[in-house]
Amino acid sequence: MPLDEALEGVRSGRLPERAVALTLDDGESSVYLRAWPMLREFGYPATLYWTTYYSIRPYAVFDPMLSYLLWKGRGRHLHLEDPPLNVRLESERDRFGVFRSIYHAAKTGGWTAAAKEDFLVRLGGQLGVDYGDIKKKRILHMISPEEAATMSAEGLDLQLHTHRHRVPRDASQPANELQDNVRIIEGAGARRPAHFCYPSGSYTPDLEFWLRDNGVVSAATCEPGLVQRRTNPYFLPRMLDRENFGPVEFKAWLSGLFTWMTKRSVVSEHGFQ
Repeated sequence: MPLDEALEGVRSGRLPERAVALTLDDGESSVYLRAWPMLREFGYPATLYWTTYYSIRPYAVFDPMLSYLLWKGRGRHLHLEDPPLNVRLESERDRFGVFRSIYHAAKTGGWTAAAKEDFLVRLGGQLGVDYGDIKKKRILHMISPEEAATMSAEGLDLQLHTHRHRVPRDASQPANELQDNVRIIEGAGARRPAHFCYPSGSYTPDLEFWLRDNGVVSAATCEPGLVQRRTNPYFLPRMLDRENFGPVEFKAWLSGLFTWMTKRSVVSEHGFQ
């Protein structure tokens, strides 16, 4: 059922014994190309927590694309001048070390999104990876505002995930990440968003007050569990569909059996285990 309806049902106690709200995070292109068409076909309502920075830029999301290119180029020799690297990408450890060096150089050097994209193009060339084909397939690219507008008009609920996928360090931080996120979501024709998902599931207790002050009424974590009436709406647990999640585990989560077996039925009232 829609997220608003599910949360209201929890608060009022008027839900059936089990109710499911489907949520998607980030807004990678596969949401538009694959996930939403299937959800729409079967009539399943869903909420997308959309992070918007790369959606208004024609670039790959830098961190995962960097990792992907290094993996695609495994076994090759990599020589770079900035940052200075001369290494063969034999093992996962080698690739992670190179990733950290490049990530640090980008952060300390203040690389812009365009500079990061230029670097990825050069890196793909060095590693013999067809970056043009990757872009054509839109691997690790975000949905565009136009695609978001189409899905919103068809019934997809667009909600907050910050603009740059960054959680604030504490509640004293300005609300720019939320304000930019709201502006682009509303620009796609969606109603004003009031629900939030913590980027990468990262949160601290005082963020509840930061969200309240900025008009947010609920926030989802990556903590496993089921929502109950006493659950703090600013630290909602979810069942995450991971790659190693089989049909048996999935059914066990939906029935509540898995949370009973792991003794993690809900996130506590204050939001923490």
